[in-house]
Amino acid sequence: MKTDVTNYIKNCEVCQRNKYDRRPPRIPYQLTEKVDKPFDKMHIDTISINGQNFLTIIDAFSKYSQAYPIQGKTAIEIVDRLIEGFSIHGTPQEMVMDKGLEFNNVTRPKNARK
Repeated sequence: MKTDVTNYIKNCEVCQRNKYDRRPPRIPYQLTEKVDKPFDKMHIDTISINGQNFLTIIDAFSKYSQAYPIQGKTAIEIVDRLIEGFSIHGTPQEMVMDKGLEFNNVTRPKNARK
């Protein structure tokens, strides 16, 4: 019976048109620029573990990482934690972040000058 169903589906035009690919195409890896010195380029993101939010800062050169607990994902709190992190290692030349809503206000020039 399984063979009959398989053959029917293979020959059914409607089934073939509406069938979705169970193996979506892989997104190709994106090469990143080489970084020459520590803390020149930082990757930042927020994560939640068991209901607790954290701001993560990862150095692109050494892969050194820090996680700062945050109450919420507000721009003010994120900027405060970034200032705390940058006070230890200095301000990076470049910050890489995803398009998370929590970073919308962080990237505005008035916040960057703090």
